[in-house]
This record gives sequence, structure tokens and C-alpha cells, in this order.
Amino acid sequence: MWGLLFFFLSVLFLPVKVYSFGVNSGGATSVSKTNNDAFSLPAANLSFERRLDFSVGNSFFRNPWVIAPSATTARDGLGPLFNTNGCQNCHIRDGRGHLPQAADDNAVSLLVRMSIRPHSAEQEQRVLRHGVIPHPLYGDQIQDFAVPGV
Repeated sequence: MWGLLFFFLSVLFLPVKVYSFGVNSGGATSVSKTNNDAFSLPAANLSFERRLDFSVGNSFFRNPWVIAPSATTARDGLGPLFNTNGCQNCHIRDGRGHLPQAADDNAVSLLVRMSIRPHSAEQEQRVLRHGVIPHPLYGDQIQDFAVPGV
């Protein structure tokens, strides 16, 4: 009982730093939408020029990539290993992937991470920082697809 009382009293006297973001947790970058498209929007405080940059980047994110060399040089460079041919296919609405909701739903936004066991203090630190130690041949993520010849 005394230990619990001591814990609660000690918490009362801990220094607390309060960050002022105003009403929104993103501060000036916050957008007013709270629906499924909120992650697809540019930061609210972007200048006109920066919004143009955002739009260009967003088009690369949404449109499919093709294997190089290709007549479409602006969007070639897919591979050598990949899960799908476009970022948006996994990061639906610019967010995280999702589990299949039905038997006929694809699992394209899921990925398989892989790691070897740490064999040194340096590798143990890497696991703490990054979560994985890449396999020397396969890397740290299994991709379902590859360009021809790989």
C-alpha cells in the first residue's frame, strides 16, 4: 500500500513539458478533414509553389510504374523486386495497408518481414533500432513479384 501511495505522490512532482500545438495535434499543418481521405491532403500551410511540388509527388505515388527501359521514361524503373507496380496499391488513401476483408479480397498491402538472428552486440543494437537484420541474400522484406530474368 505504501509503495502505491509513494508512486502516485512521486508522479505528481515529475517535471512535465507541455507542447502547445493549439487545437490541432499537427499545428499549422493540420487539415480540417477527418474522413478516409485526410492522409491524401497536402499540409494546410503549404505555399502555392510547395502545393505544386506535392501534386507532382502525389502523381508519382498514385500512378503505376513500369519496367525500364520503356517508352514511358518518367515512370520506368520498377523492380527488380516489388510487391505491386504502384505505391497507392499498398498505401491505400496514402495510409497503411489493410487485411483482406473477404475471401476474394487481395492481400497486396500486406508484407512479410524477415530477419536473421543477431550474432553480435552490433547486430543486437540494429534489431533494437530497426527491428530486423536483413538476410544477406533475401534482404528484410519478401516481395511477391520481380522483373523478368530476376
